[in-house]
Amino acid sequence: MKNINNMKISTSFLLMLFLIGTVGCSDSFLDEADVFRELDSSTFYKTDADAISAVNSVYAPLNDQGLFKRFYMYIAHFTGETALTNGTRSNEQVYVNFNFNPASGDLIPKAWEECYKGINRANQVIERVPEIDSPNEDLLNRVVAEAKFLRAFYYFELVKLYGNVPIYNQVFNGDLSDDEQLFPLQSPPSAIYGVIEADLLDAIPDLPESYDNNNTGRATSGAAKSLLGKAYLYNGEYQKSRDILNEVITSGVYALESDFINIFPKSNENNGESIFEVQFQSGFGAAFDQPNRGGPNEASWMNNWFSPARIGFRNAVPGRQTIEFFEQFPEEDAIRRTGTYAQPGDVWGTWNPIADDPVAANQWRDRVLVFPDPTLPFLGIRKYAGGPDDPDSFNQNANNYRAIRLADVLLMFAEAENEVNGPTSLAYSAVNQVRVRAGVDPFPEGLNTADFFDRLRTERRLELTFEYSLFFDLVRWANSGKIQSSELPAIMPGFTVGKNEVLPIPEIELIDNPNLDQNDGY
Repeated sequence: MKNINNMKISTSFLLMLFLIGTVGCSDSFLDEADVFRELDSSTFYKTDADAISAVNSVYAPLNDQGLFKRFYMYIAHFTGETALTNGTRSNEQVYVNFNFNPASGDLIPKAWEECYKGINRANQVIERVPEIDSPNEDLLNRVVAEAKFLRAFYYFELVKLYGNVPIYNQVFNGDLSDDEQLFPLQSPPSAIYGVIEADLLDAIPDLPESYDNNNTGRATSGAAKSLLGKAYLYNGEYQKSRDILNEVITSGVYALESDFINIFPKSNENNGESIFEVQFQSGFGAAFDQPNRGGPNEASWMNNWFSPARIGFRNAVPGRQTIEFFEQFPEEDAIRRTGTYAQPGDVWGTWNPIADDPVAANQWRDRVLVFPDPTLPFLGIRKYAGGPDDPDSFNQNANNYRAIRLADVLLMFAEAENEVNGPTSLAYSAVNQVRVRAGVDPFPEGLNTADFFDRLRTERRLELTFEYSLFFDLVRWANSGKIQSSELPAIMPGFTVGKNEVLPIPEIELIDNPNLDQNDGY
């Protein structure tokens, strides 16, 4: 008999700590999922409730600081989408100019750890749930499918962030002499994408299109298809990508929100455009470090970062590149710019208008670390931030992260369709749905494949700024030869070609596993 909670072997991704929760009945199925208890492998995995609790634990790392609770906000610093303020700690400033190294940057090893924590929890579910003696076979199949979706999701994050990573798709057998399990070799991205594809293809048939309110936020067949289409796109498998993404678009399950600004408020979580969201709630999970300094618990990564600079001392604000990018497109000012960040003259709840607030403006300029400039206006990132009328916006912001939404699927489909068949009417239709919602003109007719791609690059940034797509888009386009690698350091100061496409493998992992090789340049 092995106590899973106390099992620890040399590498962090083999930690078998389980986070067990019950199915909630209010905000989401994760309402009570931060209850820790030890699992005994001889008594657990006996009932349907055990299966549900186990798969709930597989979702939990998504909410942790190494992923969407904190780390992913730094991805926007890479591309200049955001700028840090003077209140920011020095260990966070290293992300701005790619100055991190394998032994520094507390969140670089944390992202690795959280992904493998999720993978190992998924492995447990996939192996043990089918052993449960239950008449509810459909439920058990769905639980296993959820675990396979999540395992694929974590591998996708790993391959994007680190490149060559180990594949570990089995439950640790307890044999401390088994070097293959203790010290797995790294696999190239092509092999990781193969694992992602296999898991998602297995998961799709057993996942429903939707759930009842008590289970909102669980993986659906549409989420699995969307993630698979995205993985195909990143791996250059354009035909497969356009085919599976087209299934999502034509399913009739999802529809664009009529108002761009209405996609992101907490009051409109899990809306008709959302395909998969990382579920947050006030006070959920381990608190961020604010309580150690007398501040409040944080529910998610938006707290005091994606907020007007007049509120939080440690803010992220729109970077100069974001401001200058949107200034090239004055037609975007009415909808997408104002829904992305606020500037003087904008109406934002009771701040109406922001223009007449010189105190806030001066505070913002004083705090900006990267480009202190007295000519810049007071700005605040508006996506996800609830504003002055939401009392929890800057304390325990429980707003979900929209990990996959239909607009992104439409743009990915247009990109894949253009690669396979050129700028067909289907490609035009997909991208123009997004543009019409934004209140701007459709793409002009008669574009060739290259021109359509160039415009699509811009469209993705207009639609997805602050949603952590730009860095990964730039890297995948450079890797596939769609853009010149020399463009990357021009866009991202401090970026080194051949190095910063991925993060360093955490030094602690290299020490613990002699079969791991550090990524080039680190």
